[in-house]
Amino acid sequence: MRQSVLAGFGVFLLCIAALGAPLAGANGEYDVTTDRGIDVPDRTVEQGGDTFTITTISRGDPGDSVSVTANAPEGTDITLYLYNSDQAIVDAREGTGTTTFEFALENDSGAGYESGTYAFMLQQDGSREAVHPLVVRGYSTAVNVPGSATAGEDVSISATIEKLRGQDRERVEIAVANEGTTVRETATEDGSGTYSATVDTSELSPGTYDVYATVRGSEQALGQNEILGLGDPQTLTIEEAETSNGGGGGGGGGGGGGGSSGESDTAEPDDTSDETTPAEDQARNVAESVTKGIVDEDAESQGVSVEIDTETLTEITFSDGAVQATGDLTVERHASPSSTFTQQFGDSDVVTSVNIEVPPAAADSPATLRFTLSEESLGDRNPENIGVVRAVDGGLQLIPTEVESTDTGVVVTAETPGFSEFAVVTVEPDSQDTSGTATADATSTPDATATDGGALTPNTQTGTADGTATSGDGSTRIVQVVVATLLLVIVGARRYRV
Repeated sequence: MRQSVLAGFGVFLLCIAALGAPLAGANGEYDVTTDRGIDVPDRTVEQGGDTFTITTISRGDPGDSVSVTANAPEGTDITLYLYNSDQAIVDAREGTGTTTFEFALENDSGAGYESGTYAFMLQQDGSREAVHPLVVRGYSTAVNVPGSATAGEDVSISATIEKLRGQDRERVEIAVANEGTTVRETATEDGSGTYSATVDTSELSPGTYDVYATVRGSEQALGQNEILGLGDPQTLTIEEAETSNGGGGGGGGGGGGGGSSGESDTAEPDDTSDETTPAEDQARNVAESVTKGIVDEDAESQGVSVEIDTETLTEITFSDGAVQATGDLTVERHASPSSTFTQQFGDSDVVTSVNIEVPPAAADSPATLRFTLSEESLGDRNPENIGVVRAVDGGLQLIPTEVESTDTGVVVTAETPGFSEFAVVTVEPDSQDTSGTATADATSTPDATATDGGALTPNTQTGTADGTATSGDGSTRIVQVVVATLLLVIVGARRYRV
């Protein structure tokens, strides 16, 4: 019986080796899920006469503990095997009905599993009911995509790759996929761990696609290169190509015809097509991206500390120890200040901005962010006026901040209750009393209001300090007053140490 199981697994590896992905059960009553799953476009394959649906793929690091749930009918005896890429069983569990098991990705001596492709296989009475692949990471990967592209045009996609352990990569692949179509390209190295590929979108219909970066090793798993790293997917929207009405030379002379033609050929569509959403701006505005597992790297301190090693954000420490090994976090440092903040601050007032994504299990864990800023990045800004703001629904939130001067610049630590976009900002006060509390310019108007939790939102009407409305759209004044209001909170929420 074991030989037939291994032969079936060989066919399975051939099916998943191509970006592939996890397989759910042939019987809807059976399935394998984990706390590390990454959704991928659905695929259907046949194996030994059974049909399996590809839905998710899981990812972990050597030594991690993976929670695996085997779904089965009540009262049914089951066995859940874990195979490695050599088709050998490395672990197994037995249970009855739907059961959750903990699999430590380490051998009996405590050494972590080697990087590569593994798979969970659920069996009942000798029959394969469900399989689910697991990648033990040898590489971290992060893919950078534009927010959108026009159907038929080439689109450039890049990926940042970092070796963590184990065998060397053989190649890096970029895949663009939805439920019906997949396009793959081999990426070329640009240097310093950055890879890029040009994808022809002529085969892609307008719609939304997931983009993946996959690292493959040189070792074979039954004729295919095994997966050493798979990053979180990013979204790419393929837009339908605009059509023009073509030659209209004949009607140009007549007044009525000219008016009609001018209406259809107005410049508005061109102007609109050049506009981008904040999400699209951000997707094209990534200077560096780091993806790491949430694993404590400072055993002597409380919480779960993860070294980030971007140019500015250098560490995230989660207060809740339960977030350990719950998945990966991704930090993107913007190449230029995000429009999320420049809508209320001038570009020169934003020292750095980042976007932080964490798995759902860590989303509500309070955390401490540590930014390390050099003298060069600070320029002539006054460290005493530095604070950290977080993007929230409806505005920006000032979070408690501490600034410490160092020989090479400053270290800024901030306490956040959640994750989104963050910016280190600095604003020069118009005046400051002897107690250290900043005051706004007396001529400023109260065009922004603070809400619970420190969130700041601009009012729709401008006015004077006594509430009397003034003329004009107030757009410039709103920015000025939001900055002044923020400054009042910054000084109250920040400590500065030399």
